[in-house]
Amino acid sequence: MYIALDIGGSSIRIATSDMLSPIVITQRTFFPNTNNFSHDFPKLLDEIKLISKKESVEGIGIGIAGQLSEDKKTLLEAPNFSTWNNMNIVEKVHEAFDCPVVMQNDGVAGALGEAVFRDFKEENFLYLIWGTGIGGAQVTFTNGAPVSQQLPWSNYFPAWEKDCGGRSIFTQFGKPAESLSEKQWDGIEQLFAKHFADFLSKTNPSRVVFGGGVAINHSMHLYHAVEQMKLPNKLPIVVVSSLGETANIMGAFYSLQ
Repeated sequence: MYIALDIGGSSIRIATSDMLSPIVITQRTFFPNTNNFSHDFPKLLDEIKLISKKESVEGIGIGIAGQLSEDKKTLLEAPNFSTWNNMNIVEKVHEAFDCPVVMQNDGVAGALGEAVFRDFKEENFLYLIWGTGIGGAQVTFTNGAPVSQQLPWSNYFPAWEKDCGGRSIFTQFGKPAESLSEKQWDGIEQLFAKHFADFLSKTNPSRVVFGGGVAINHSMHLYHAVEQMKLPNKLPIVVVSSLGETANIMGAFYSLQ
């Protein structure tokens, strides 16, 4: 049995697959990320043990929302669950299950999921997460195989996340995105369009795929924001992930291959 983890700022998702080729999700569960490492990490280990039903775990792939160390074992900074900062997640999970553990930034994992399990005919693209926070990765193909690299968060996303990230939306309005009025959404759409246009002027991609809870659950507002944009160059193809919030999970599984 193989395990994939999607550790985000709002929730932690767990899925299982009996094999890596093909990847077929057999079970899944999730629980809130409360930004209390001493509570959430032991619960994560307990949930893995529960979902694996004492079967042997052959490998664990992790997609996590934050900046990783060069060896991709330690979470250096997670703005939306800071109590996890500087924790060697890979070592701790390996100690608990004595199996190979691979960790990627969640944008990198989601981009891999899109690249492998959705047919872009080997076309390079950018994958952006609009969820609790905002971040992303770039996918290029080499000899038919996708390579996913995290986009430098500090270069593109701090102001964008501050204005439009799911946690910032809650801070601004005292309620989650799904409870915003149309007038409040109009303001978010305008800010999103401004930041997205600035991002595109720096990156000039041909295709952008959006994942993350806000983009997936409120795709109409994403497309409204895109419609407002006026750029000197042609707009890229902009789509919402067809894999939904499973993209990060599928990429975490793929990283174990």
